[in-house]
Amino acid sequence: MHTLNRLYKLLTLLIATVWLANGLFCKLLNLVPRHRLIVARILGAPHATLFTRAKAIARELGFPLGEAAAGGGSDGNFTAALGIPTLDGLGGVGEGAHAVNESILLAPLVPRTALLAKLLAL
Repeated sequence: MHTLNRLYKLLTLLIATVWLANGLFCKLLNLVPRHRLIVARILGAPHATLFTRAKAIARELGFPLGEAAAGGGSDGNFTAALGIPTLDGLGGVGEGAHAVNESILLAPLVPRTALLAKLLAL
């Protein structure tokens, strides 16, 4: 049982690392992966469906919700690696993350909060 548990943790870490490397690779080469196709092919339709729903809700609320690749890490890498449909990057919009000059734009807060509320209500 102990060995199986360690193997599970190792595989989870490996999958999360692959997702992180993919994000960094796309960022460095200025590529934007086709989220729905890639996610549906790798993790299955539920992940792609969640993103499609989020885009539709954002459209209803009057703002575009795009896909993007970014460097760095996120706890979303772990949930996605476990097969849980995951959206990442739905927090505040700003610049200077974790730096002295970190800031957040106020205008996007209301529509993005509405998006999150509608997603949680699904």
